[in-house]
Formats: sequence, structure tokens, C-alpha cells
Amino acid sequence: MARKRMIDPQLWVNEDFSKLSFLSRLIWIGLISNADDEGRGKANISYLKSQLFPYDEDLSLKKIENSIKEIEKFMSIEFYSVNDKKYYQLLSWKRFQNINRPSQSQIPEKMGNFEKKISECSVNNHEQISESSVNNHEQITDNSVPKIEIEIEDNKKERVKKEKAPRIFVAPTLDEVRNYAEARCSAVDPVKFFEFYSAGNWVDGKGQPVRNWKQKFLTWENKEPAALKLPGRAYTKDEFNSMVQSIDEIEL
Repeated sequence: MARKRMIDPQLWVNEDFSKLSFLSRLIWIGLISNADDEGRGKANISYLKSQLFPYDEDLSLKKIENSIKEIEKFMSIEFYSVNDKKYYQLLSWKRFQNINRPSQSQIPEKMGNFEKKISECSVNNHEQISESSVNNHEQITDNSVPKIEIEIEDNKKERVKKEKAPRIFVAPTLDEVRNYAEARCSAVDPVKFFEFYSAGNWVDGKGQPVRNWKQKFLTWENKEPAALKLPGRAYTKDEFNSMVQSIDEIEL
């Protein structure tokens, strides 16, 4: 059973919330109260009716389904499926809920192109190293290890400012962050990155407004402590950096 949840008083004057029907508003509050400590919950229509309206026999599943579509359109929530089971994730959860000793969610995160791309990149890198790294005499040659291309953002000092007008920052959407992470084969979780800066209104740890969210993403990527998992072996960040250094020495 979910814990007691906080309902922000500002919800009642929120413009998006006001666009919902009365039933949808009630269901939205129900989704909050039934979410686990990571802001996730089951989104099966029959299940939601049994949890939110157990005694309302006249309330049809179709009405609840229509309300879910309303909520998805106007509110900060994402509905998704894993293994044909429906779930939801409240995107601004950490902004409004202060949970002491949170329990790990038993509901899976959304599995999409991002996770699939990470897996494919890891497998491809492993195959390249294992198949071409050793010749017939078990000696490493100049061409045995693939070169690792590292994308480096242009130095800001070398950029020429052609426009005098100040740059206006536009916050990215969750899909934009996901696509950027996917393109880089990054181990950074795009949902956690998006929720962290969204909760802080896109202000960094020094209290300064974020001007380039991709630069912040690269910083997260460089500090990512998680192991790079390859088939049959897990490489830590230090081991991976050591591999890169060895490759540089061979090329010299």
C-alpha cells in the first residue's frame, strides 16, 4: 500500500489542472496517492477502478479511460507498457514529494529505444575488441583495437558571438533528452537527468541558470559511476579509461 502523499495547495489554481473534468481531477489525485516512492503506479483501467472507485458500480471503465487520456494530455505524467502491462510515471514527483527512507519501486521503468540502443552499442563495442584485437601470434597491432571517437564540445572562448541579443534558454523535453542520450550511446539515465533539472527549474548547483543543457548532460556523463556492462564482463569507469589510455599509447 502506498504511503500518505502531499497534495500541493497550488494544484487548485493550476491552469492545466483546471482543464480537466471533475472526474479527471479526482483520478489525478488518486494517481498521486497510489504512486509508489518513485512516483510510479499501475495504469490498468480495471485496476484503477478497483483502487479508486471500489463502490461505484455505475462508473464505467470507458469514462475512466477517457479521463486518463485527458490527464495524459494536460498533466505531467507518462504512461507506458512493459511486457504488455500498463504503468504510469509522475514526471514531477520529486518536486512535490519529500519521502523519508524511500522504498525501491517494484514497477519497472519504461523500456524504450534508449535502453535498446545502450545494449546494442555495448555488444558492438565488445565484438570489435574481441574479434580484431589479437592476431594469429596473439600480438596487438596498430589496427587491432578500434579507435574511440570522443565528441568534444567547441571551446566557448573560441566561439564568435555574431548576435548582440542575449541567448534565451529553452528547456528540452524528455523526448529530446532521450534522443540525445540515445545518439551518444550514453549510460546516463535521461529520465533522472530531466527530473533533476526540471525540479530545480533548470538552475545548476551553484544557483546559476542553465544555458546549455547538453553541456550539463556531458558533465553527468563524465561523472557517471555506473559500470559499463559488456557480455561476460563488467568494466568500471577506471578500467575503461585505462583501456583508452592504452589505445593512445599503442597509436603513438
